[in-house]
Amino acid sequence: MAELDLDVYAASTRATVKYRRRLVDTLLADWSEVAVPISHRKIKCLAASLKAGGYRSASAVLSLYKIDAERRGEVLGPSMLRLLTDMHRSCARGRGPAVAAAPLPMDRLTELDGSPEPWSNLGPLGPQNAIVCGTWWMLRELELATLRAALVEIREVSPPVAVLTLPASKNDFEGLGATRALACVCLGGPPRRDCPCHAVWDQKLLLQRRFPGRHAGGQPDADLPLFPLRSGAPASKSAMVAMIREAAKQLGVPAVSADGAFRISGHSLRPSGAQGLARLGVDVLTIQALGRWGTTTVAQYVRGASTSEAAAASRAGPLGAALAAASGPERLSSEDVARQAAQVAKATLRSCMPAVVHRLRAELAKEVASRTARESESSSSDSSSSDSSVELLASTPAPAAPEAPARDFGETVACKSSRKKLRHRVLIGPGESLDATRWVTVCGWRFGAAGTARHVIDSDAPCQKCW
Repeated sequence: MAELDLDVYAASTRATVKYRRRLVDTLLADWSEVAVPISHRKIKCLAASLKAGGYRSASAVLSLYKIDAERRGEVLGPSMLRLLTDMHRSCARGRGPAVAAAPLPMDRLTELDGSPEPWSNLGPLGPQNAIVCGTWWMLRELELATLRAALVEIREVSPPVAVLTLPASKNDFEGLGATRALACVCLGGPPRRDCPCHAVWDQKLLLQRRFPGRHAGGQPDADLPLFPLRSGAPASKSAMVAMIREAAKQLGVPAVSADGAFRISGHSLRPSGAQGLARLGVDVLTIQALGRWGTTTVAQYVRGASTSEAAAASRAGPLGAALAAASGPERLSSEDVARQAAQVAKATLRSCMPAVVHRLRAELAKEVASRTARESESSSSDSSSSDSSVELLASTPAPAAPEAPARDFGETVACKSSRKKLRHRVLIGPGESLDATRWVTVCGWRFGAAGTARHVIDSDAPCQKCW
């Protein structure tokens, strides 16, 4: 039972909850009150002390007080809920926003000390690689500390792609983890020190040199961190925060902003990556998927990319400022920036594609192969049609690939709200035994979903992907 209650909150949150409950007891004791049971007077007394003390976390403390009462089975009537809302509003009036994590300039990461040695005695090996990796993948300091080298894969394709299986976080209470990929942004030139793929690659080579006994067959041990201490042990949360603050110091970023609204913290790499990718032209949805935001919180980070020093960059063009070249101060061209953004988005979207899409594509490929095989046997036609159908659904067809044995009804399949009357080739559609929601064209458009499809015969404009 104790373990059941303990796991309601993540390990990183329990200390905060403990301190807030102790604060409630301390403040109510000044009014000669005890926390249990909740009452109108106790809510007003607690809110008055929080307001007088200037607590920015007043709303969070009041919310925890309410939640604890609900968990004890106490009934909070409409008048008490209204009072809590009023107290939230009164405590927040004129206080300003909560202190937010200040970002690092993503386009200046090449200015960091590139030595593989730790920046402090308790810091991790390869600190610059850690900052580059944490910025591009938008990792929290604890995620960076717990990332394992065995869960990092380098795919030597063109361009190379680094795939990270990220550890579970406090928002991932089921412990599912997440896999995210980023492509090399060196544009075919020499490796850049701020390239996410080469930073991870360099770190894996560093671990092979420093810890040969913890590698077998070229693969690291399961418990070897990607950014370990000199001893090979995992770095602590405080050590990662100290490393991020040292990076800010090297880049000339103040630890606390002049108005006190921003400070360098363990979360600083998340806004750093979000704003940096936004300036590169990566869309918000891709940034949200890469950063594993389940809500629209990413908008708060990306919105900052249009302020301060980014304002001048946004006036330079739709893609903003490019990343500085590692070999010198000159900027990349807008075409190079577009290529970088396309590589980042392509690798990210590949890794973030929901599993259900893969399952549906596999099911359709299996059905098409089976149907094509039966028709091939009955008509003694070429058996290679089955393979081409499976390939059509499993991957994007190359322009020179042989035509798939699609069922060409010679008609345009267009959505009712669409102004484009393009002629598509129907792979599975009317006349098939499948549900209409599974009708699909050669280009992958599920035109039968939700009954929004119609067929127009007299269109000569072909869909480029279908034809």
